[in-house]
Amino acid sequence: MLAIENKNSRNVKRFLEMSSAEQAAVAVDKGRKNAMMYAAETGNAEALRQLVQMKSADQQARMIDIYKMNALICAVAHNHEESALLLLDRDSAEDQANVRDLQGANALIFATLRGNIRLFRRLLELDNASEQATATNVRTGHTALVYAIDAGNEQMIEALLDLPSANEQALCADKEGSTPLIFAAQEGKTSIVQRLLRLSSAEAQVKSVDEQGRNALIHAAAYGEIEVVEQLLSRESGPDQAKHTDNNGWNALMHAANFGQSDVVEFLLSQPFAADLLVARGVDNTDAVSIASGAGHFRIAARIIQFAHGLISRNTVSTGQ
Repeated sequence: MLAIENKNSRNVKRFLEMSSAEQAAVAVDKGRKNAMMYAAETGNAEALRQLVQMKSADQQARMIDIYKMNALICAVAHNHEESALLLLDRDSAEDQANVRDLQGANALIFATLRGNIRLFRRLLELDNASEQATATNVRTGHTALVYAIDAGNEQMIEALLDLPSANEQALCADKEGSTPLIFAAQEGKTSIVQRLLRLSSAEAQVKSVDEQGRNALIHAAAYGEIEVVEQLLSRESGPDQAKHTDNNGWNALMHAANFGQSDVVEFLLSQPFAADLLVARGVDNTDAVSIASGAGHFRIAARIIQFAHGLISRNTVSTGQ
């Protein structure tokens, strides 16, 4: 193993020519690593090319270390493309791709994190691509789709959403209850939001809320992502999304007011359901005006008051009072 780790080709060749080579190849160290894992981790493609030709190659490839990493994960995690492709040419490729480390990450997640589109596409060519795509990091709950959204990698996003598991991926919430749509909304990634909303699960996505009860619209409003706010409100369910309140009783207008997002506030006030947003009260009896004032956004508070007075005036005239 030391010869492989140090990329000593002469010693590697000598090792593989030994009569006990097959037995040695499946031997492991204290960390449960075998020779194939060391070759993959160090990017020693020459040694790996010889190891994958052995009778025990698939057995070696299926083995995992104490961190539950196999040779494929070792190669992809260290972005050793040639080594990973050698392993993916084995009959055991699907079994290798199904392995998840202690954090729940598989080779596809690592390929996404490394931005390696070639390895990413090769993994998705396997018959178990949908299963790979729905694997989640056990610590965060993130899937490959969330990592691709975070990186803004639209090639990867498109490839993932072309899988049969697209709707399942889109509705997969992380440990805090955030869905891919919520991530895309708060980051203002309009093209990704548009792509997610083309799925048949679109309505379920816009209704999904995180552990604080906040939907994608609230997140977009709080972050001042006006284009995403417009996208979400253009849907038939737009008014319901806007009137939705989180665990504190706050709606999208309140959150926009709290963070001083004047463009979002103005847009929400221009909607036919604006009056419903104005009369909403939080669990502590706060409204959009008091929230804006409390956060020091006095111009926004004044604008909301001005709008409310105009609304009252118009209602008075229309009723003849």
